[in-house]
Amino acid sequence: MMKRWQNWVALVLILMALLLLFVLSPIIEKLPSNYANTIYMSQVNQMRSNNNENWQESLVNVIRKDQTIIHIGDISIIEGSFSVYYETGQVNFEISNRYGVNQYTRANKAGFGNADRSGQFYFPIHTQPIDYILWDPMYNGLCQVRFERKDRLANMKVLVFSFTVSGLDETEGYSYMPQVPEKYLAYTNGSGTIWVEPVSGTIVDYQDNGASYFVDPMSDTNLEDFNRWSNFYTSETREIQIHKARIFRIRTFLIRIIFPTALGLAALFLIFDSKRNKRSKVDMR
Repeated sequence: MMKRWQNWVALVLILMALLLLFVLSPIIEKLPSNYANTIYMSQVNQMRSNNNENWQESLVNVIRKDQTIIHIGDISIIEGSFSVYYETGQVNFEISNRYGVNQYTRANKAGFGNADRSGQFYFPIHTQPIDYILWDPMYNGLCQVRFERKDRLANMKVLVFSFTVSGLDETEGYSYMPQVPEKYLAYTNGSGTIWVEPVSGTIVDYQDNGASYFVDPMSDTNLEDFNRWSNFYTSETREIQIHKARIFRIRTFLIRIIFPTALGLAALFLIFDSKRNKRSKVDMR
C-alpha cells in the first residue's frame, strides 16, 4: 500500500512540475490585461522654424506612456503616446496611437489598433540575439533593429541593439506648427541604441538621436531640418527598468527552474524509495 501511495504522490509531483513549466509559466509571464507603464527621458533639443533662424537649444522633457484600454482575448489594445515638451509646458512634439498587442509574444497584431502594424511592440520574453522589427510609440513607424553585441549593465547580462528609421511621416506630431500640414509635411530620420535584458525583454537603457525636416508635398522635395534631438533615459527610469528586469528574472528562475526541479527531485526520491522498500520486502521473504 505504501508503494502505491508513493507512486501516486510522485506522479502528482511530476504533473505539478509540468503544469508549472508549460501552463502556469506562460500565463504568469504574459503581459497583464491592465498593463500600464511610463518612461521618462531627457532630450537635448535644437529647434528652428525655418533656415533663416538660428538654432535654439534646450533641454526638454520626454514622456512615453503605455496604457491598456481594453483586451480582446489575448490581444491588448494599448494607447501609446509620446510627448516632448519644454519646461514651460509648450509642446515640441506630441503623438498618440492605439496598438493591438499579443499578450504572450508582445508582437503587434494586424487588424487591431488604429493601423495594421507588424513587428514587436515590446521585445519578447527570452529575447534572442537576432534582428527584430520594432514598432512602438517612440517613432510613428517601424524601426529596423539590429543585434550588435552581448554586454553587461548593472551586473546583468544584456543584449545591445542598434536601430535606424528613415523617412518616417511624423506630420501628426508637429501639427501644432503654423504651416504643418497645410504647407509642409514633417518627416524624420533617426538612429539609436537599445540595451535589453533578455529574460524579461525589458529595455533597461536607451538613447537615440535624429532630425525632422520639412517636405514640400507638391513637389515631394525634402527641405531643411527644423528639429534635431538626442534622447536618453533619466537615471530614475533606468533604475526602475533595471529593477523590473531583476524581479522578472528572479520570478522566472523560481517558476521555470527551482520549483520544477524541486518537485522532480521529490518525485524521484519517492519512486526510488518505493523500489527500495519493495526490494527489502522481497529479501525478507
